[in-house]
Amino acid sequence: MAPVPTMEVVLRARFASLVAVALAGCSPVYIPGAANFSMLEDKGDVHLQALGGTNGGQVDVGWAAADHLALRATAQGMVDRNQDSTNGSYYNLALGFGWWGAWPTGAGTGEDAQGLRLGISLDVGGGMGDGSSTVTVGGTASTLRYVGPLLTMKPQVDFGWESPYFAAGLAVRPIYVRFWNSPESDGQGTADVFQVEPLLMVRAGAPNVKVELQGGAWLPIVEAPSDASFGIPFPVIMTVGVSADF
Repeated sequence: MAPVPTMEVVLRARFASLVAVALAGCSPVYIPGAANFSMLEDKGDVHLQALGGTNGGQVDVGWAAADHLALRATAQGMVDRNQDSTNGSYYNLALGFGWWGAWPTGAGTGEDAQGLRLGISLDVGGGMGDGSSTVTVGGTASTLRYVGPLLTMKPQVDFGWESPYFAAGLAVRPIYVRFWNSPESDGQGTADVFQVEPLLMVRAGAPNVKVELQGGAWLPIVEAPSDASFGIPFPVIMTVGVSADF
């Protein structure tokens, strides 16, 4: 009887599969987005941000619905990455909630708002991915298309410091993605990916409107099954846009 592979061997094989797909070139069905960095400070605060870059385009909303309770929403999309009307689009809409804290308390908004910010949240989203990966078998390269609905779950912890004219922070997200191959996909069944996305954020501008820059990384942990790779994203996340507080 053949020996049963250990968990370490399985994880190494799956990670090697992810790296091979990345090096071969692909348009992944999941596109990492920017972090919803609300940095709420008082009940009733509303934060908006619109960012574009490696994430395509994205709009985030955060609302301090009550003391330490936040409601969140994110819409993200990327159209026709492959210049092909049938391949390369990505759409995801996520809703979430979380806990927020601000110190010192009662600082308000505008020119007097400054201090430490902390957020703990969970966003759950659904959408559609349409990607491809190039594989080489026997010296012959071929492109496989992966298309279908997907589910994303993104717990997030973010903290930082904010003043009237400047803000900076760090967000860390362990992310789970479930993908279902549709009938027109070259793959079959489902695939699951676990990854971690650390992101740094910097804002500068007027008290309630600022230019925002986010940069981070996509760090794959495991994909299952390892023989059903549907493409992994470019490992760097870079976005720029505008954020506003009300």
